[in-house]
Amino acid sequence: MYFVEWAMWREATADEESRKESLEFDKKSGGDGAQLPVEVFTADYTQPSVSDNPRPFGPY
Repeated sequence: MYFVEWAMWREATADEESRKESLEFDKKSGGDGAQLPVEVFTADYTQPSVSDNPRPFGPY
């Protein structure tokens, strides 16, 4: 977990040259360097409830 947080923080605070190098490395290692489309984050994934009294299955 700490490594992932460190990597995300490093990418967020990197200068433009480091970001270009990272993007080139991603392309060389098989990634396309593309970001997720905005529609993924703005889509409404909620559903209406199917029960008036929802309860978990099993112990909680």
